[in-house]
Amino acid sequence: MKKEIRIFVYSGSRNLHSTTQIIAMELVKTIAERTQARVVVDEYTGYNTHMEECIGCTQCFIRGICGMDGKDDMNEIRKKMLAADCIIMGSPVYFHAVSGNMKKLVDRLSYWTHTMELTGKLGIVIATSGGNGLNYVSEYLKKFMDYLGIINVGIIEAATYYDSYMKENQVLESIRPKLLQCAQGVNRYALEGYIPHPSELQRKVFRMYNQKYMELEAYQDDIAEVRKWFAHGYLSYQEYDDVIEKLYQN
Repeated sequence: MKKEIRIFVYSGSRNLHSTTQIIAMELVKTIAERTQARVVVDEYTGYNTHMEECIGCTQCFIRGICGMDGKDDMNEIRKKMLAADCIIMGSPVYFHAVSGNMKKLVDRLSYWTHTMELTGKLGIVIATSGGNGLNYVSEYLKKFMDYLGIINVGIIEAATYYDSYMKENQVLESIRPKLLQCAQGVNRYALEGYIPHPSELQRKVFRMYNQKYMELEAYQDDIAEVRKWFAHGYLSYQEYDDVIEKLYQN
């Protein structure tokens, strides 16, 4: 049994009293309480993280190197995400979309969606709002995680308004069953040895990329994402389920 679970948290809010972050850390606390492993947390928010915007140079796809690396915290963030067992992404609703800070993260990691770079990691989505648009944000982040290869174990949506409202209306208590469900999912797959199932979207994406990169095999030396797909050895698998099963058996 694993003795340690590493959790990466990113809240795309710059609010010092972010309700998204309050829920994220309550979730981390719940996971720690439901498991027998030591929980190590890498916590980032829109407020405490320096993240430059993507400039659309496409060098990440071609060379595997972001032109903005070295100018912000993204090198560190990528390392933490690669080391994590569980990834929590949360965003407040900004006009039925993720926040600008969360969109920066998505854009800077978009080339990872071409290689399913976080395959097999467990993921949880958090969306907060003043009352509407929750499903737009949670569906978007879930889709982003699917393309990264992350296995979703839960989605938490909450109308939080602001921190004092949360306390007065016992919002954390109302979502407690969902927090417990997510924690149990992490415990089940990270510690108890159960093998998770990919989403249907992940199965389709994996088949699509396998076909695409097989046709581009001759360009491994020229295109980083092709080279990476072959390095992962994914072409030796017919289905994404087989990749996950092999990963968890190991």
